[in-house]
Amino acid sequence: NQDNVTRVRPFVEEDDYSATLWKRDRASPGAPETEITARLRTGPDGDPDARYDIKDLAVSPDGLKVAFAMRGPLGDFDEDEPPTWHIWEYEIATDTLHRVIGSDIIAEDGQDVAPAYLPDGRILFSSTRQRQSKAILLDEGKAQFEATNEARRESAFVLHVMNSDGTNIHQITFNQSSDLYPTVLQNGRVLYSRWDRAAGNDAFDLYTTNPDGTDNELHYGANSHLKGYPRNQNNANVGPRVEYMRAREMSDGRLMVLARERTDVDFGGALV
Repeated sequence: NQDNVTRVRPFVEEDDYSATLWKRDRASPGAPETEITARLRTGPDGDPDARYDIKDLAVSPDGLKVAFAMRGPLGDFDEDEPPTWHIWEYEIATDTLHRVIGSDIIAEDGQDVAPAYLPDGRILFSSTRQRQSKAILLDEGKAQFEATNEARRESAFVLHVMNSDGTNIHQITFNQSSDLYPTVLQNGRVLYSRWDRAAGNDAFDLYTTNPDGTDNELHYGANSHLKGYPRNQNNANVGPRVEYMRAREMSDGRLMVLARERTDVDFGGALV
């Protein structure tokens, strides 16, 4: 069940999943390279055998910072409570690596993945912390709980925005299932993949919204999940459904998207 795009934080085995972050001095295969995350395994508090899980790299508009999601160290932990995903940032000029949210209490308040930089320096990300949803529950005199998605498989990830120093966290999308992989378009709007289960749709469609969460609308995908497959003699599509993930805008305004099946493709897909 690991390779299921609806499962964002599955249990991981220490020996099976780990990653490191590297930087090359220039865009050449032979350029000198440095492992950025090696410093987490050195020093008085570092474990030289520590392993981490890393994903979702994003580069700032000025090219001077890199944000990514990381959890760890992976070691002895309860199967139902794997390490928390946090947003980390590496600053190239100062060669510094730090977790964006400094407070341990606030950082552990949710699972944070898929960062993206807004033009004003704030960081957009997907999280289970559901800040405003929980505030509404509190206003209604109800317990604050982490809402699960409509399939009841895990907590719902929705889009949040925070300052570059991890303060002023604010929820901008509201969905019973997950909103993932945001990216900022040239026109300033945010494009992301929404697990849309409304009216039996049950598919990942592309949505756009303003950075403050207003004017949220479908961009592409509904009724278009059999694109690219041949048709049989009855003019019906054959082949599995595809989901639209990790969209990016190219310089000419077109979108490049990872089109992939929901499960069973070993983290594969087709760039379209």
